[in-house]
Amino acid sequence: MCPRFTKVLWTHPCPSDIPNFIADFFCHELMLALEIDGYTHTFEEVVAKDKCKEERLRELGIITLRFTDDEVMQDINNVLRTLENFIVTFEEAHNIDFS
Repeated sequence: MCPRFTKVLWTHPCPSDIPNFIADFFCHELMLALEIDGYTHTFEEVVAKDKCKEERLRELGIITLRFTDDEVMQDINNVLRTLENFIVTFEEAHNIDFS
């Protein structure tokens, strides 16, 4: 069975005055946050916030994988392949089997 992903609210302060932020999906077993980015994530201000959030998550030992809305809607097989590869690599590195 694959680790489950859940919606989660992060309340850790971020250095650039972002008091809270939300990871679209989070898997505690993998320490993995998934971000699905829409067109607003191309705006300079949003890119800066995303970078800050990703840095804070990294400090907490959480890896972030980002996909665009278009990738999820039009190329879900590649998104799933990327997730599967991440899980396999994680399992090998931590000598864990989620199957």
